This record gives sequence, C-alpha cells and structure tokens, in this order.
Amino acid sequence: MKKREFLLTWKRPMILELILKHLKDIVLTVVGLVGGGIVSLFFYRRALQRREISYATDVDRLIWSRGSAFSDIKLLYKGRKLFDPRKTIYYVWNSGNCVLNASDVASGNPLSIGGSNVRVLSAEIALTTREVIRARLDRSSNSEVILDFDFLDPSDGFVVELFYDIDISNKEATRVPRLRGTLKGSQEPPVSREVSFQSSLLNRLGRSVFLLGAFLLAGALLIFQAYEIGSEPTWLLIVPKVLTALLLGLVAIGVLIAIVYSWRAYRIPIGLKAERHKGPLPLTYTEMTEMLDRVNERDISKIHDLEERLTEVESKNLG
Repeated sequence: MKKREFLLTWKRPMILELILKHLKDIVLTVVGLVGGGIVSLFFYRRALQRREISYATDVDRLIWSRGSAFSDIKLLYKGRKLFDPRKTIYYVWNSGNCVLNASDVASGNPLSIGGSNVRVLSAEIALTTREVIRARLDRSSNSEVILDFDFLDPSDGFVVELFYDIDISNKEATRVPRLRGTLKGSQEPPVSREVSFQSSLLNRLGRSVFLLGAFLLAGALLIFQAYEIGSEPTWLLIVPKVLTALLLGLVAIGVLIAIVYSWRAYRIPIGLKAERHKGPLPLTYTEMTEMLDRVNERDISKIHDLEERLTEVESKNLG
C-alpha cells in the first residue's frame, strides 16, 4: 500500500503542482547558479595579473584673460613669444595588481607627455612615493617629456610638474597633454582619473554605490534564503536552497572585495599628497615673469660671452 501511494505521488499532476509550489525556490536556484557563475568568472579575470598605469592632472592656467587689459603684455621665453603658458601637475601611479618594471614599457611607445602643439618649457619630478623607484624624465624633445622609472609596485607612483606653452592657432589642439604609452601585456593606454585624495568612509562609498547596492542585495537574499532553509521540512528541497545560499554568500564576499579594491586602485596614492610645491616652477603670474626674465638674462649673458670669445679668436687669427 505504501509503495502504491509513493508511485501515485509522482504522477504528472503532482509533479506540476510541486514545481508550481516551489517555483520561487527553483527560480532562485537558477539565478544563483547563473549569477554565481558570472561573478566567479568576473573575479577570476580580476585575479589575473593586471598591468595598468593611471594618472590625474591638476591644471593651473597662468594667464586667464586675453582682453584689452592684457593687449600690451608680451611674454617671451628664450626669445620666443608665449601664447598660453600653463603649469600642470601629473600624478602617475601603478593602479594594477602586479609590479611594473622599466622593461614592461614598450620601447617603441614609451610613457610620455606632450603633443604637436605643445612646447615644453620646464619639467621636473616633484615627488615620489619612494626614492627607490628612481623616477626620472627625459627632455630630448621640445614637444614632449618621456617618463621613466626602475620599477613601480602597486600604488607606487610619482608627481610630474610640467610648465609648457600651447599654440593657440590650432583651436582643436589638445589643451592638456595626455599621458601616452604602452605597457607590455596590456592593450589599454594609461587611464585618466580624477584628482582625489579623499579617504573618508563616506567619500569612498560614494565611488562604489553600485557595488555597495549589489552587496546589500546579496546579503538580504542570503538572510532570506537562510530563513527559508530553516522553515523547509522536506530535505529534498533543502539542497537547492543551501546551494543558492552558498552562491549568494560567495557573491556577497566577492562584491565586498571589489568594493575594497575599488577604493584602493582608483585613488591617488596618499604618498603623493603634499603641500603646494615650492620648487623652481612658477605658481603665479609674477613668479612666471620673474623666471622668464632670469632665463632671458642668462641667455643674453651667454650670447655676450660667446661674442667676446669669438672676438678674441678672430683677433688672434688676425694677429
């Protein structure tokens, strides 16, 4: 009799009724399996070595007005007129998850800052996270600066202060030169970020609203699923609920890791935060004109010395 009752329970109407009764559990199980697979694939790819250079720019335009009040002002640098002089601070850092060596930068496309309409006047390394990374600049060209270093650990970086002039005749030309270059093993160029040293919890969460929402949703579903497991008397139906709960738990943990990683990777390293640099680059219009005057005086002095030497050589030859 018991065997016959057991067989009757598995007739098609009963199976359909069972499916409809537990449709919610079936849907959650399928969603958990698919979502868990997607999240697992996502974090597997994130766990792979990722080479990435990020940079942020802080621009100071030294002359803001081109009106009649400035029509009688003419700025010269080494005898050449300046059109739109600017000073830009570049924060450059390793935002990937592996060490970057100098050999990891493609020699055919090194890290550089510049452009066809840019005339570099002065450049220097203002700050580094550590002296041992040996960040340095190569100014072999007047239109660009090449960046080099020995190595960069994750979150290692340096600050470049660039004083340059923009050719305003080309209205479509770049006003703020981008950081260019190619890392071996990466098809992405250097990533431009916002200038942000914010470290408060509220500001960090503000950059991860989507991830935080996903974490809270996964946590709520996990709690609900745990409650369902405790209220389910049939052990056969507990298995998919437990599986779904485990997958939701993995999703919650993975999203939490992503939140922490996003806070770390996409902020400028705190080691590059410093007071306004007080180096040789000008900060104000007055400082800029004084610097240009000193440079012009040195150039004129060199020309006079050269003329005197040429005169002496000619005198000796004639004598």
